[in-house]
Amino acid sequence: MKQVTIEVNSEILNILQDNKINKHDGLTYLLCLYHGLEPSYIPEDFKKKILASGIVNIDYKTNTYVWRIPIWEEQETGYEWVTDWMDLFKRINPDRRGVKADVMVRMKRFFANNPGTTKTQIFEATNKYFSTLSSGTYCKKSHKFIYEMDGTSMLKFYIDQIRDSGEVNEDNII
Repeated sequence: MKQVTIEVNSEILNILQDNKINKHDGLTYLLCLYHGLEPSYIPEDFKKKILASGIVNIDYKTNTYVWRIPIWEEQETGYEWVTDWMDLFKRINPDRRGVKADVMVRMKRFFANNPGTTKTQIFEATNKYFSTLSSGTYCKKSHKFIYEMDGTSMLKFYIDQIRDSGEVNEDNII
């Protein structure tokens, strides 16, 4: 099995150093923000120090984080592709597209739990799942394909199948 390495943007590492922020602490909090997680154990003064560094800002109108500097080297700045991914489900069964807010929460959680996963693998796994369906009636909703309420993931199951078969595509690391 081939190992996937994801590099943190060197500009972020420099900013953390320039602002005298411990690299590991800063990256831990930035990764939480990136994946939509709000840990309770991060001190407020530390959060303010990270925001003051200019890596990420808060858009108070939408109450979301806006990345000024991408966290990964050569990465997309967000999850813009998720809408296209959801539309795959819509083509199979319009009722199965799902709600973007639900999909985003689960997709971010999925990437937090599976850091070596690529966007290409997400699409390949989804298409592999679709090839098993005899009817669009039985297609899962997009957010349930990522994670069911019990924590099981059909998406992970199909990605693991692709990896085990050696069909791994290393492009588009998220």
